[in-house]
Amino acid sequence: MNIQSSKLFRAYRFITHLPENLHSLRADINNLQQTSQNLTSQLGQTEKDTEKSISNLGQDVEIIKQWQADMGSRVMANTQAVPAKRADKQQVASQHGLQADNHDLDGYYLAFENKFRGSEEDIYGRLKESYTDLLSKKLPKELRKMPVIDIGCGRGELLHLVKDLGLKGIGIDLNKAMVDRCKQIGYEAVQQDALDFLRQQPSSSLAAIGGIHIVEHIPFEQLLSLLKECYRTVAPGGFVFFETPNAENVVVGSLTFWYDSSHLKPIPPEALAFVLQYAGFAETEIMRMHPEKEIQAPAEGETGLLQEVANKMFGARDYAAIGIKRRAK
Repeated sequence: MNIQSSKLFRAYRFITHLPENLHSLRADINNLQQTSQNLTSQLGQTEKDTEKSISNLGQDVEIIKQWQADMGSRVMANTQAVPAKRADKQQVASQHGLQADNHDLDGYYLAFENKFRGSEEDIYGRLKESYTDLLSKKLPKELRKMPVIDIGCGRGELLHLVKDLGLKGIGIDLNKAMVDRCKQIGYEAVQQDALDFLRQQPSSSLAAIGGIHIVEHIPFEQLLSLLKECYRTVAPGGFVFFETPNAENVVVGSLTFWYDSSHLKPIPPEALAFVLQYAGFAETEIMRMHPEKEIQAPAEGETGLLQEVANKMFGARDYAAIGIKRRAK
């Protein structure tokens, strides 16, 4: 067999077996595709399992923090415990009788905020939207170096905003776990009763005082005393702002307000504005915010009754009462 015949024979054999080889190759490719799909599926499941494990770990860390807060409060109480004497009875009698005074619940309230208020990023976003103009545009330039006080600073979202706006913020909270958390992330915070703190401050020494969801926790007599001290310590041209659940929203007033066992009673907007005026803030504003749904204005000729009902059900869930201390004439 010559060379040419040999080449033709090999070509003939290749062509003859080509369908079989292509079928085998196709099967190998299918097997590789199936293997690849299996690996991709396994990788996706592994990724989901990893994310779930990380999420569970984060929850475990938060639970441990809450336990640490509770345990720290109990240890502090036990180490400071002494036989009941007359001085101790006087000290107990001076307490406000609020749940916030019970530091065994510090860890619980940290967990409650994480559950019902939303993430720190969400709360910061709401505060930024609501109060940036108030703090950056309505605060006189000559007051911008004075402190802005955040009463009931919690996790520090308002302190975050104050810092971002170039202002000096000081947080006040009875909850040791909250104060420790604020300090850990670089904010100035004090564990103290707000009224006691303000009584220690010179008159007209503060630029502004804010309180996000704190007035509904305070008995009326103490609230009035607190607002009078706010008026004394805020400099002329400065202001106070207190955000609280809006009882004008029926769902808030009848349901969600009562989720927090430390809430005393809702305060209607006009009532809180009046208390501010009585405390000395002659100029007040009400800023309603966070509607459940945006309510469209009625078309021309239509009754506004449906809109009024819709506002009562789906309108602003919160409001802020703002009191401005007028400059002397």
